[in-house]
Amino acid sequence: MAESFFRAAVRDDRETEITVEIEVSSWGAPAHYGSLNYPGHPAEPPECDIVDAWLLADEDKADAPRIELTEAERERILTDFMENPPEPDDGPDY
Repeated sequence: MAESFFRAAVRDDRETEITVEIEVSSWGAPAHYGSLNYPGHPAEPPECDIVDAWLLADEDKADAPRIELTEAERERILTDFMENPPEPDDGPDY
């Protein structure tokens, strides 16, 4: 089951503020260094993709025009998302 997250970001011009929707289909798996009976395996990175993007100023509009991101912007935003993942929501705080 995929999860969606919303992040504020800045385009490559360093002025245009946008909001992106990131869909995470897998959080990956940690590395296993092996043992006497198992050779181990490297860590698997999270599988995520940017589904949608729009201007931050249009965030409250249901019909906000969508924008296309360059490949460099996609990579930068996804790298930042993977380096700073969202905090897990463990339910209500009492």
